[in-house]
Amino acid sequence: SEMWKRLLENNLEIPYTWETELSAKGNNAKTWEALIDSKKVGYMALLRNLRNILNANPSNVNKVLEYIENPEAVRKSKQLPFRYLSAYKELANIGGSRVFDALENAVEASCENIPKLEGTTVIAVDVSGSMRSPISAKSEIKCYEIAMLLGLIANKICDNSIFYVFNDSIEKYAISHRSGILDTVMRSKCGGGTSMHLPFEKMVSDNVKADRIIVLSDNECNGGWNRPVQVHADEYRRKSGNNLWVHAIDLQGYGTQQFHGARTNVITGWSEKVFAFIKLA
Repeated sequence: SEMWKRLLENNLEIPYTWETELSAKGNNAKTWEALIDSKKVGYMALLRNLRNILNANPSNVNKVLEYIENPEAVRKSKQLPFRYLSAYKELANIGGSRVFDALENAVEASCENIPKLEGTTVIAVDVSGSMRSPISAKSEIKCYEIAMLLGLIANKICDNSIFYVFNDSIEKYAISHRSGILDTVMRSKCGGGTSMHLPFEKMVSDNVKADRIIVLSDNECNGGWNRPVQVHADEYRRKSGNNLWVHAIDLQGYGTQQFHGARTNVITGWSEKVFAFIKLA
């Protein structure tokens, strides 16, 4: 009854939140300094407001960066890795190395609990023109960026990995376990057709002995092929003597699945569960 009385008299107390503080006091250094010191701004709110915070230039901005990269805070926040990529892209023109280091440290901490992959893993990322489409109508993140992000996370959890990017040609990336995830995604480009047979032919020509291959694509293959890509996987198995697993992650779900049969694992359609990567054999 007391609450309704205050409501009718327009005397409700305004809660202390970062939204109400910014609205009342303005998006400036003094307001952000007080909010940061209050420790009442959540992890996601700080991550999504990094641009505003850096533009306001509060004196205690390092507290924000230390919190964002703190492994325990990352684990508790349960952010998906693409959130860090979104922040990285937003800050590309205004951030310094300290900011980008914090985001790189955070995205690496976010995938610490993913099961490790033993042996040799080939990672094949489709960077063809069709992968330029956004992952949703409300997002600026492109499919090829998600594919690169997932591939680079996979690289971090592999004993040994071989990293290919392909469109209508194929290139081997010299990537170590220490290579920056977000920086590498930002430097990647896309265009051209989708020749999905190329990774398998490249493995044969390079005499790669792989335990598994992870293919990240929208499966928009070049027209005119009269052989399904599965045939090329089977040819690799026959020529190499390796009965490798094929893990095909279809990032759009157009209904153009290219893999089937034994020792093949297909995840169709982009979804947040893809980031769990499941326990790949």
